[in-house]
Amino acid sequence: MPQFLSQRYHPTVSLVRAIFWLNLYILVNLTSILYLGALTVSGISGLDFDLCVWGLAIFSIIITIGGMKVIGFTDVIRLFFLIIGGLATSYIAINLVSDNFDTASLLNGLKMMTLHHDDHFHMIFKEGSKHYMELPGLTVLLGGMWIVNLNYWDVISISRSERSERI
Repeated sequence: MPQFLSQRYHPTVSLVRAIFWLNLYILVNLTSILYLGALTVSGISGLDFDLCVWGLAIFSIIITIGGMKVIGFTDVIRLFFLIIGGLATSYIAINLVSDNFDTASLLNGLKMMTLHHDDHFHMIFKEGSKHYMELPGLTVLLGGMWIVNLNYWDVISISRSERSERI
C-alpha cells in the first residue's frame, strides 16, 4: 500500500499513512496488549498489576531489540505453554465430565463423552447427511482451506528466496 500511494499520489501521502498507522499501532494495539497481558498475568500470579505492565513493556523492548532470533525463542516458549495449557484444560474438562457421571477416571470421562455425544467427534458429516456438502465438511477441504495454505506457503517460499538472494 505505501508503494501504491507513493506512485499513484505523492510520497507525502505514503509517509502520512505510515505515520498514522505507526501511531495507531503504538497507541491502540500495544497499549491494549500490555494492559490485557498484565491483567492476565496479575490475575494468574497475584503479582502487582503495575509490576506486570512494566515487566511486559521491558520484555517487549528486549524482543524488539533482539530481532527475529529472540522472536523465534519466544515462539518456542509460547508454543510450549500453549500445549501445556491445552492439555491441562482438556484434562480438567474430561475429569469434570467423569465427575458429572459419578465415575473417576480420564478414560471413563472420554467414554462418557463418546457414548452420549458421539456426533461431536466427527469433523466431516457422513455421506448420507443432508449437510454433507456444507460446513464443516468437504466444502472446507475443497473450498477455502487451500487458499489459506497457499498464502502461508507463498510467504514461506518468498522469505526463503529472499534469504538465498542475500547469500
